[in-house]
Amino acid sequence: MKNNSFDSWELTKFNLDGNIIINKYGILKIRKSDDGVIVLITDSNYLKLGKNNSKNKISDPDSALAFALDIGIQKKRKLTTSGFYDGGSMKNEKSNKVISSKNYNAGEFELINKRINSLFSKTETEGDAFKLKNIFDIYNNAHLLRQNFYSESYIDLMRILDSLFSAINGVDFALKCCSVSAQFNKEVFERVNNGNTVGKERTNSSSHVLKYILDNKLNTKSNEQHKEKLENMTEEGKFVFSCLYSAYQYRNVWIHRGFPFPIPMTYTDDYFSLSMGQSFARFIRDTGYEKKDLIDIHETIPKAIPKGKRGHEHEVEMWGKMYLLLPTWYFMKEIVRVAIIKELNKKPL
Repeated sequence: MKNNSFDSWELTKFNLDGNIIINKYGILKIRKSDDGVIVLITDSNYLKLGKNNSKNKISDPDSALAFALDIGIQKKRKLTTSGFYDGGSMKNEKSNKVISSKNYNAGEFELINKRINSLFSKTETEGDAFKLKNIFDIYNNAHLLRQNFYSESYIDLMRILDSLFSAINGVDFALKCCSVSAQFNKEVFERVNNGNTVGKERTNSSSHVLKYILDNKLNTKSNEQHKEKLENMTEEGKFVFSCLYSAYQYRNVWIHRGFPFPIPMTYTDDYFSLSMGQSFARFIRDTGYEKKDLIDIHETIPKAIPKGKRGHEHEVEMWGKMYLLLPTWYFMKEIVRVAIIKELNKKPL
């Protein structure tokens, strides 16, 4: 291998004893520098997209090596690129949100501490106090994880809603969440329903998802109560319901089969992503792009698609519509805040 075809990375520190020589799958070796930095040296050509119609490699050697060594491996900084100094940070350790004394809400700070301590002062509500305290710990962790572990952060926000509402299924979860605040529902609906093409796509997708739920999930006598609640909701409420139902389905079907939340959902501080879908490249052709060169994420694990009355293709189509409705991290964070404040004000202190 040529001297200029390797990259080197600073890893988060662990107790490395000597060098580890790998020389496989793009990983050359791990060594400790004289100043104590743990350095991973890799082949810069290994994961480049293939040509001549050859399939790309998709395994992640970093994660495989972490498992083989039974430790966590995370790249902190890129030291060199093709033999030349780089120095780029691989970890985004700060939020770009500007914070000043204007952001401090003294009322919320007082309410949180007063509520938790009040619950803990009574034997019969000690458990509630611990639960509420843990919810704020999870919320704090969700912010910290967002920069580098977006899927885990998103799941943490959903865990808070799970804890608050104890839903029994996706319909129950979405109904309880979208009942938190009519004002929040109105704000989301107005934001998406502003006349642009993406907004129309999403409202149309919402109508399809709602019909799918009513025809396939709430078509039995045991679900009459949920069906009545959904049918009696406002237009804004139904739209937010379809978004939260979609998030629940992705979490309970997609995530539970080892897939992360689609990363475009974390890019923006808005209620919806501009992303209309997500695909992965099989390979690059010298003769030019063909549609079959890309894999839609919903086709990657066919067994994860629950087959309904109208077959697999219909189910794949429904996943595509739910993708358009997925709440962003910001959307989920905002509804979590509204739900927590409502919980804090639920009972007299």
